[in-house]
Amino acid sequence: MKTTHILKTSVEIICEMTFDESNGSFICEWSPPPPFSPADRDQVIAEYLPWRNAIFSEWSQCTGKRVKLLTI
Repeated sequence: MKTTHILKTSVEIICEMTFDESNGSFICEWSPPPPFSPADRDQVIAEYLPWRNAIFSEWSQCTGKRVKLLTI
């Protein structure tokens, strides 16, 4: 099953994540698309990472599955 999660950041950048709950894979679409200004990028990262991690944490608790996330 695929679910959609939407993050509306305080700098008006939106991330729409399509999350495949069967295997933990996901795709994010950004509006507007990157690159972001350095100030916006820092704010987006500060909001995006906890949001993304919470989605995976809840999924992991519900399914007993785990994934390793790598942020580059």
